[in-house]
Amino acid sequence: MCAALTKHVVDYTIIRWIGATLKGRLAMETLGELSRSVGMSRSCPVGGVLSPLLWCIFVDELLARLNVGGVYTQGYADDICLLAVGKFGIRAHKMGPSYCRNVV
Repeated sequence: MCAALTKHVVDYTIIRWIGATLKGRLAMETLGELSRSVGMSRSCPVGGVLSPLLWCIFVDELLARLNVGGVYTQGYADDICLLAVGKFGIRAHKMGPSYCRNVV
């Protein structure tokens, strides 16, 4: 996230502040009487005021890279849609995994 903010020329103080708010977050899982905490390191907080903006900044580069090479990509809010159109459906189907690896 901080790398994406840097590429969009966001002030370093703001980048540090956003980075600090995203570090050290925990999600609690519960099943019956069992529960555990899991560290969150790759997501925007749900319901956060800045979350939609952070998501757009983060996903902007991904959408730009995926739109090259015949794959139409569109993002809205916190969703991404990939549409690979080609003469041969199997070719488009085989392209999917290589494009999805770009997400990580």
